[in-house]
Amino acid sequence: MRSIFCAAFTVCAGVILSACSSNIHRAETASVPDDAFARALQNGYLAMARSEMNENDFGDADIFATRALKAANGKPSSPEKLSARRLPSEKISEVAVARDRLVAALDRGVRETKPADAARAQLAFDCWVQEQEENFQASDIARCRQDFYAALSTIDFKPVTKALVKKPVSYTHLTLPTNREV
Repeated sequence: MRSIFCAAFTVCAGVILSACSSNIHRAETASVPDDAFARALQNGYLAMARSEMNENDFGDADIFATRALKAANGKPSSPEKLSARRLPSEKISEVAVARDRLVAALDRGVRETKPADAARAQLAFDCWVQEQEENFQASDIARCRQDFYAALSTIDFKPVTKALVKKPVSYTHLTLPTNREV
């Protein structure tokens, strides 16, 4: 019975590894998109896929390789949805707020105006969420989280509230003296 289980496990692992390797290879050989944001995502997700593959995390390697392929095809994915991951309950609030800030910044056009910074923020966020789900490599979680907030600071500009904006002073009601009156 044990040998049947081991054989089945080996076959399944081989199939998963083969599929993942295939997606990584397709992402590596895919055409490079003209769009700078998509190009940066393609490269970043490909690096993340290779890294996860080296850690024998075939599932996440495949997720990142698929994201690299989407970017290569000019249809980059949005930042990781929290519903796609099983995060520790005490981390969900911070990650949700962080994702909302990232999405808001992306929606304000930073994909076009600051494509490298926008891609770096999205990649770091997805890294953080992936590592947070695993929840055992504290240094990796901290690095991805720190990278995310550093990248976010380059694209997320808080709007100035109305209370801080002063009304311009109008001088139209004043009558300036003419040279004769001085």
